[in-house]
Formats: sequence, C-alpha cells, structure tokens
Amino acid sequence: MAEERDGSFYLLDGPGHTVGHLCAIARTTASPQSFILMGADACHHSAEMRPSKWLTMPSEINPHPLQPDSLTPCPGSVFEYLLRNGDSSMLLYGQKRPGLIFSDPDVAEETIEKLQEFDASGNIFVVIAHDNHLKDIVDFFPKSANDFLAKGWDIKTRWKFLSDSKFALL
Repeated sequence: MAEERDGSFYLLDGPGHTVGHLCAIARTTASPQSFILMGADACHHSAEMRPSKWLTMPSEINPHPLQPDSLTPCPGSVFEYLLRNGDSSMLLYGQKRPGLIFSDPDVAEETIEKLQEFDASGNIFVVIAHDNHLKDIVDFFPKSANDFLAKGWDIKTRWKFLSDSKFALL
C-alpha cells in the first residue's frame, strides 16, 4: 500500500469497462516523484495496453519473460509474430466487438490509451486488477509499495505478460 501521506491520491474517470468505472493514482515518493496508477478493470491483460506508441516492443527484453532466471535478455524478435502488421507500437490485443467485457469498447480503448501514456512515463507503475504477473514480484498489503522504483517492480513486470505466449512459440 502506498502511503506518502501528502494527500496525493486522485480518482480518475476510466470509462469503458462499465459506466462510472474509476482508476486511481497515488503519489508514492515526493523526490524523485513516483506514482502508482491503479487501473482496476480498465483492461484485463497487459497485452491490451502494451506495446504502444509511447512504449514500443523493445529489441531486447530484460528480464527475460520466458526464462526469468536467465542473465541474458530475450530478443524482442522472438515475439514479432505477435505484432499486428509487424508494428512494434501496436497493441497485441484489441477490444472485442461487440463488447463482451467492456460496456463500450471504443471508450475503453480511449481509457487504455491514456493509461499507456502514464505507463511509458518512467516514474508511474501502472497496475491492473487481473495482472497475475505481479504476484511473485511486488509486495502486498500490509507492506509498503513506496519504493517500487528502487525495487524495479515496473521494469520486472512490464513485459512479463509475454510469458503467456510461450506455448505459441513451440
């Protein structure tokens, strides 16, 4: 739980999943400034948020999403087949039409695009409700999350979702 105690906690309109859906952002440190953005159900898998025009698929992915104990980065080219039209800045997954999970898929995509900008900022850790890739990396309540930058949680989890495609690589 982030607890900067300076009153920096904001609710953000995050429509698309449901009418009235909210996200939240909390300041975790004042200097250097860092924040955790709680995306809630704005998306349900990190591939709905990454890559993006602000955070493209890297040529090397470190830590390695398929071999977490590897000291060698994973070549980004391993995942080229997942890229839409070979574009390293396009989402791996889009919103299904008609909306099955989202009440308004078009508005959901607009919300996700706003999350993408935060995600690429370098000092904001974007977490979503159903991200099971966080569980072995981040500390959970009642521990503090204020030092996520120092612990590298954002870097360690950013591309970990690519491990979900490991069976497609066989």
